[in-house]
Amino acid sequence: MEIKRYKSIPLFFLTGVLFFTGCEERIVVVPEKKAPASAASPESSDSSPVLPFEEKDWKTASLEPIPGADDAKAGGSISMAVTEYPPTFRIFGKDTHLQILSLMEGLVYETLLGMNPQTLEYEPNLASHWWISEDGKEYYFRMDPKAKWSDGKPVTAMDVESTFNLMTDKEIQDPALSQMYTENFEKPVVLSPSVFKVRCKKPGWRTFMLFIGFSILPAHHCQKVDGVSFLEKYQYRMMPGTGPYRLDLRQTLKGNRIV
Repeated sequence: MEIKRYKSIPLFFLTGVLFFTGCEERIVVVPEKKAPASAASPESSDSSPVLPFEEKDWKTASLEPIPGADDAKAGGSISMAVTEYPPTFRIFGKDTHLQILSLMEGLVYETLLGMNPQTLEYEPNLASHWWISEDGKEYYFRMDPKAKWSDGKPVTAMDVESTFNLMTDKEIQDPALSQMYTENFEKPVVLSPSVFKVRCKKPGWRTFMLFIGFSILPAHHCQKVDGVSFLEKYQYRMMPGTGPYRLDLRQTLKGNRIV
């Protein structure tokens, strides 16, 4: 991970309008550019779990070229109008199916894999490698050893397991989300600090996209709460993320602005 200074993007809510504007400098965490496929290799320092396939069968992809303008500059500001201040900052659970929360989620957190908007091929995100069984019922993932949370702790396979457990906890009062994942997947099984597998109940490309598409939360925070305490503790807080921004509670003013 690389630490850079950027202009913060506070979200101001005044009389029904939410503004993203440049403000004071702050420290944000920016994920390092991952190595292209030719240089990428599964983490060798991790104790190797027993796999039903050979190491060479791991799938990965190059992140080159990165979509976007080469001369794009960091900073600046954008503005967006919303009808009301969000009822929570949580990314799932009660009262979370809102556009503004999806936007905040995309700024702070990341998923296992992404999809190249030009080639429509899967590409590494928090997971650097993946493998799908021939019958499409098992997925294996290896986490990127370079990925870190904004508090400096490494991203591990346990983060995925803990996120899945919390996301499917009935006490978070998000029955549609819980049902969608429990009906399609068994609980992820951690095989080593960097490798895990998950069994799919309904094989298909849609279910693979569903599994790689949820945002991952840090296990060292998830494991300290259950569904009930999660709703209360993170009503207006966010766990550390791996994305390019993080919530600044010092400047955030409930009912007025989000920074």
